[in-house]
Amino acid sequence: MIFHIKRNQNSGLSTILAAAALAGCAVSETGIAAPTYSAIDTETVGPVTSDVLVAPPSSSWLMFRGNHQSWGFSALDQIDRENVGSLELAWAVGMDPGSNQTTPLVHDGRLFLAHPHDVITAHDARTGDLIWEYKHEATAEPWGPGEITRNIAIYNDKIFHSASDARIIALDANTGEKVWDTSVGEPAQITHSSGPIIADGRVFTGRTCHYKAPARCFIAAHDAETGEELWRSNVIPKPGEPGDESWAGLPYEDRVHGSVWMVGSYDTELDTLYWGTSGPSPSPEILRGGRSGDLLFTNSTLALDPATGETKWYVQHLPRDNWDIDHTYERILVDAEVRPNSNATWRQTPDLPEGEQKLLTGIPGKTGIVWTMDRETGEFYWAKETIFQNVVSDIDPESGTVTINDNVVATEIEGAPDFVCPSLAGGRDWPAGAYDPGSKTLFMPLMTLCMNVMASPKDPRYGLLPQLLPAPNTDKIGRLEAFDIETGETRWVNETRFGVLSVLATGGDLLFAGDTQRRFRAYDQSTGETLWETILGGPVTGFPISYGVDGEQYVAVAVGGGGGAINAWVSLSGDRTTRQGGNTLYVFKLP
Repeated sequence: MIFHIKRNQNSGLSTILAAAALAGCAVSETGIAAPTYSAIDTETVGPVTSDVLVAPPSSSWLMFRGNHQSWGFSALDQIDRENVGSLELAWAVGMDPGSNQTTPLVHDGRLFLAHPHDVITAHDARTGDLIWEYKHEATAEPWGPGEITRNIAIYNDKIFHSASDARIIALDANTGEKVWDTSVGEPAQITHSSGPIIADGRVFTGRTCHYKAPARCFIAAHDAETGEELWRSNVIPKPGEPGDESWAGLPYEDRVHGSVWMVGSYDTELDTLYWGTSGPSPSPEILRGGRSGDLLFTNSTLALDPATGETKWYVQHLPRDNWDIDHTYERILVDAEVRPNSNATWRQTPDLPEGEQKLLTGIPGKTGIVWTMDRETGEFYWAKETIFQNVVSDIDPESGTVTINDNVVATEIEGAPDFVCPSLAGGRDWPAGAYDPGSKTLFMPLMTLCMNVMASPKDPRYGLLPQLLPAPNTDKIGRLEAFDIETGETRWVNETRFGVLSVLATGGDLLFAGDTQRRFRAYDQSTGETLWETILGGPVTGFPISYGVDGEQYVAVAVGGGGGAINAWVSLSGDRTTRQGGNTLYVFKLP
């Protein structure tokens, strides 16, 4: 059985064609590397070169969102709208307990799986049979959210993992033996909730920093062969550095947090790394002495030189974050026209470019606002509101400068609560969106949640005491929305009272997504109609993927312990059946 590759228009087409040819992959005329199959040898896997990472074979899943552009898209189309109703369980494997938000990797018929608490396993991708297991022995007790591992990475013959005790680890992909590991900081102050991306032999990582540890959050690059640190780029500026003035005189030791706790994107053609950052701690400026600076470079998109870590440009999506409204999520890189429909968007620049442009797009933060920018310069093109929000009052259409709503900024400690939308759980949160390059459609999981919140030093994290509640005029907290990436028009919306989690788009015109009520579904990309549904053993907290082995297409997703805001989402939905735990990876295929 063979796969037919869906016709689509591809970002960086010429680069992908050339790289795929160098990598020895068959390439369709659309520029997507076609799947090739060989006899599976579970004893060894071949090397994954830089060229292969530029144009990943469709039969593999080699990084967090499937490619450097963070599309969350698989070109495989054996499973389609006509036959998805026959999808059945191929195999399942139990996972270690803990918060489970993992993304499997697949290469040469082997599936690599990150479990909570720094356990990595390798499996036969056809059966789930265990090939090897690695358990990291932490050098010190990590703080906070370190049990979560959202992704691992692969390059050449190694698997790379960002461990909870502030270490970067390289494993032999064939044996699971440790090749090297290196420290990036103190485990009591720094941990990792997401893993690396890799380009040109460099391992790029961000980190989650303690709410009280001063000015320690950074993005770093390490040599993939040796583990040597090549550079680190701090989120929060030191005195005298660019952006220092935006902290309104706050002492450097009091500039805290600004975590980089999700995964970046990479543009091969522009040789640029893109990463998002989170907000300060404490969030309310009244707990920082009433200082009201913009707080660079929190809640920003950073465009970095991957060789040096120097900032090429930045855009701050939310200055003066008083509410823990992070902007750390995936940046989606596409080539498309800029022709926003003024009736569908919120703000757009009056001087729109003509023809296809190199764009950075998506929903980078909890406000649920879609941002579309020039990814070479950071120039603002247009923005679109999705869920109800009241923290951003305006975006300047010419400069993209954000003005926040002072009416929802706390003016006293433990005073009357403010009604703030979205809540600190989003809007949108860590569940990832997807992009289909054929229809140029962006699919995003959203939460229509607000909060009554007061500023209080009693909260040891962000200085916030929130009460979460649904947004006005709705009892449905989950929202799955499809947008035209060029016009900003909403193509369809699905609303549910259950939290919607990460999504996967495929070449079979399908969208796979799970929810907090244990449902895993396949939707028609064009209409949002549910075409297939199954009930799993817990909230569908993992990031779904698709891969091909021996001529068959598989869809895989992890469920179980969620962490983060999962408990709140389940409680607000009224669901009394779902329990966290029972971590499992489920894998489906056609009969």
